[in-house]
Amino acid sequence: VYKRQLHYYVAGLKFAGSPYAFHTIGSTMAVSAVHYARVRGFPKRAAGEDFYLLNKLAKVGSVIEISEDMGCEPIEIESRFSDRVPFGTGAAVGKISEMADPVKDFRFYNPRVFELLRLWLHSWPEIWRSRSDQLTESIFAATDCEIDHDQKREVLLNGLRQLKTEKALEHAFRQSGNQEQFNRQMHTWFDAFRTLKLIHYLRDACLPSITLSSLEASPVYRQIRPMINSVIPAKARHPGAGPSSRRRPGPPYDYRELITDSYLASRMRYEIPACAGMTGVLRGLRRDDGCARRPAPG
Repeated sequence: VYKRQLHYYVAGLKFAGSPYAFHTIGSTMAVSAVHYARVRGFPKRAAGEDFYLLNKLAKVGSVIEISEDMGCEPIEIESRFSDRVPFGTGAAVGKISEMADPVKDFRFYNPRVFELLRLWLHSWPEIWRSRSDQLTESIFAATDCEIDHDQKREVLLNGLRQLKTEKALEHAFRQSGNQEQFNRQMHTWFDAFRTLKLIHYLRDACLPSITLSSLEASPVYRQIRPMINSVIPAKARHPGAGPSSRRRPGPPYDYRELITDSYLASRMRYEIPACAGMTGVLRGLRRDDGCARRPAPG
């Protein structure tokens, strides 16, 4: 369930057109020394240091996910209980383990939050054309995104105003001579952290999180789901399989295979597609330099 949430969030960002659509799991990261120094390393945070580091790195280089066909094997991660930090893998596993029925009780972001995020990101060409820093319904006039509730659009605009977006637009106009420069300025400001803040605002204001069954019934989710399957390695382990067990290449990975009794165990195993999924800024490195492999037993 937790793995599905991770992949779903990244796929939702891809659907919206965000450049911050990548996994932020510290144990699957590889960062070049040059870029690490350029952003002054890990920030001092109570939690989420990997998220904040990659958020900074994405502004100075390319954050990539290496696919398995580049000669890398997926990194297998064992989840664990932990109360060291207020959020993250350890805290999430602890909460899931306390649920009577995680498959029914776990909540996912409503996929319409990604639809509204897509609407906002697709409005930037119209904003640049108008040269107006005022957030009104008119900025959505030229988008190809259809949102059937005006009320949702107004909630989106209110969330953007709370982020002080109008001030950011004013700055971006001053610093930009063309659409490309404007987009770069805006993506630097509207980063992974502000993206998450907007998603949480939309969730709390009008689009509460939903169950797995409701998620799968959503028409918007059906547009996002192919992007989820695209980040799952073709050679994925079956839950509970031994270290050498492999699934034969075939159709996209079926997430129902992940919903097993394994969540009741004290230690849950899941795969992140890294090296098929190795996240980091890897400019100038040979492909085998970036491939972290699981240590041999013993």
